Amino acid sequence: MRYTLDPEKLSLAGQLASCGVAWLIGRFWLHTRLQILFVAFLGSILAMYCNIIVDGQGAFIYILFCPLIYGLAIVERPELDLPKKL
Repeated sequence: MRYTLDPEKLSLAGQLASCGVAWLIGRFWLHTRLQILFVAFLGSILAMYCNIIVDGQGAFIYILFCPLIYGLAIVERPELDLPKKL
């Protein structure tokens, strides 16, 4: 039996890879909340793009990945406290 990759599987792989890489960068490389939020937004935009290439509809639901990636990247990192007010 020959195994072939259909476009839906490639799209799913691209979506998972973009979100995973955004989480890894935000979790282990960046040091401010704003940078992590930017990378999380970029990862969700790339997931949307991977879906648009294949399907072309319903891609805007992937913008919900942004707070998920952001939340997972900052969990249990006390050095990322909110800035103090003047």
